Amino acid sequence: EYPIPITRWYKNEIELYEFNKEVYIASVDRQDAGLYSCIVSNSFGIDRRYFNIIISGPPEILRSHINTNPSVVRDSSITLSCPYTTERSSTITVTNTTWIPPVFQPEHESIRHSLKLNENQLIIPNVQIEDGQIWICIVANEYGFDSLEFQLEVLVPPTILNGDTEELFQVESNNTVQLICQTYAHPLASIEWRKNGNPIDMNQYFSIKNNSSEILQIAVKDENDSGTFTCIASNSIGKSEKN
Repeated sequence: EYPIPITRWYKNEIELYEFNKEVYIASVDRQDAGLYSCIVSNSFGIDRRYFNIIISGPPEILRSHINTNPSVVRDSSITLSCPYTTERSSTITVTNTTWIPPVFQPEHESIRHSLKLNENQLIIPNVQIEDGQIWICIVANEYGFDSLEFQLEVLVPPTILNGDTEELFQVESNNTVQLICQTYAHPLASIEWRKNGNPIDMNQYFSIKNNSSEILQIAVKDENDSGTFTCIASNSIGKSEKN
């Protein structure tokens, strides 16, 4: 051919300057998918040919901006999302989506977990303590799979054992009485004691503590030691009181 033609390559109508007569891609990736075209021209004319490159492969979960350690207050709802690559020019078709632990229907209970497969989401509308575990999203097709773990933390406001019942103690002088404040909460609750609505000086009392409870021991000397003692348990979610 004379004059010698000039060859230009384009990808999605953007010129590729690094190629001449042929396009060579050493390690094909999804980003290489697209509509390629070759234009050859000289002083007598121009010709163009198109090449549509479609990349097939395993799905890839889009991890950016995903919180894999979500927290949620008990009895509220949460949605775990597991988005994956869906480039228009790629054939990354997911044929199987699995969440582990598997979605199940407990006996005598309605289904609490639901899947939105089109959006690849797991919805837990009424979160309970047992939901606070590792959930694994697995997306797969004929070429392979990808997975992502979510560590779900369930937050629980404090409750006090028998908190709805006010206890009455009748103690004779020169005796001791123990007030027990047994709590259940996540994160663990801090415990504060009050007498007649006012904070007490813990240096004047003996207390026994563990992770979830505190025992306040009162040495009763005379009637000045009588009063209404209140246990207040609180964490970042809420608080509870017991007299």
